Amino acid sequence: MNNMKTRYRLIYRGIRGGKFYCVDKTTGKRTSLATTDRDEANRLLAAMNEAGHQPAINLSLARVY
Repeated sequence: MNNMKTRYRLIYRGIRGGKFYCVDKTTGKRTSLATTDRDEANRLLAAMNEAGHQPAINLSLARVY
């Protein structure tokens, strides 16, 4: 298991149309993931957390595209 700390966490807001949100642990900002599917929300959250762990690789990939 990966023991790096994650920046984002997943929450479910049933009163907002049953959507999933991610919360930035450093700023407290909540952002909609625009999905009601838990599996899709977990995939999006994992991608967001992974992006924070590898900023140099992301920059290289952005230059390629």
